[in-house]
Amino acid sequence: MAACQLPQCVRISIDPIATHLGGFNLYWYGVLVAAGFIIAIRLGTREAEREGLNGDQVLSAILVAALFGLLGARLYYVLEHDPGQYLTTSHFGEALSLWQGGLSFYGAIFGALLGAWIYASRYQMPLFRLLDLGAVMTALGLAIGRIGNVIIGDILGQATRGWGVEYTSANNFLLPAGALGRTQQPVAVYEVVVDAALFGVLFWLYRRRILRPGQLSGLFLVGWAAGQLFLQAFRATPEGFAGLKLAQVTALPVIAGGVWLFARRADRAV
Repeated sequence: MAACQLPQCVRISIDPIATHLGGFNLYWYGVLVAAGFIIAIRLGTREAEREGLNGDQVLSAILVAALFGLLGARLYYVLEHDPGQYLTTSHFGEALSLWQGGLSFYGAIFGALLGAWIYASRYQMPLFRLLDLGAVMTALGLAIGRIGNVIIGDILGQATRGWGVEYTSANNFLLPAGALGRTQQPVAVYEVVVDAALFGVLFWLYRRRILRPGQLSGLFLVGWAAGQLFLQAFRATPEGFAGLKLAQVTALPVIAGGVWLFARRADRAV
């Protein structure tokens, strides 16, 4: 195996625990996810007020969607990564250990959509305008949160010969099996770049108001899922149906849903 040397390869030896607060461990992943969430909320409430929406009501809708999204993200991750392990007595409590890493954004999409629909229906809010704002916020939050994945190394990339990234901290118990001291594709870095670029495009379109309500959400779903179709090829996860990985198979209906949102007829105001 070729050695990891700059500039073609970067060694990461950061402890996944940022600090200790009493008897509680604060993980870098949790810090970055929380930072992304807070920054995205500040952006969302500001943009909501610019759009003439009730800022407090939008904030409540965001929190409900985020709660459903977090639960969905963790449950999808558990289903994707050996669900039998989390059903054992010794690991059952880890199924909802969000702060340790291990979230799947596909699950977050399904959960957040359900939460947003429930809240919008209950309080008669414009669902598609809410989803468009949420799409912009989500892309920003993802770009920041994925930096946490870069630090903790829980996204296992395909092995390389001396380039990419190498995780060297023996104390990093969040590393997947076989990741320690192994050069691999920097998939989490690719994710940060894709999410940041997606945010830039969506925010530019959102500010110019050139799309119908719902179309921006559709572009987000198509853009993010299409990115996953490509990026999953660099991840060291098992293949399944027709040689595709689970995340790639899931991307197909998500892209279809995004196309439907973008192409749907605006028969009524939303």
